[in-house]
Amino acid sequence: MRGQGVLNGIADKLDHIYIACGKTDLRRGIDGLVAIIQTEFKL
Repeated sequence: MRGQGVLNGIADKLDHIYIACGKTDLRRGIDGLVAIIQTEFKL
């Protein structure tokens, strides 16, 4: 797979990866997405 090396490089630097099913409104931008994740996962 073409992008697999990039994903492996990113995953190697992370402590945790959270996968959540459902819809997310990305119009909030990265800061809004981070706020949703922090709230939902109580981080």
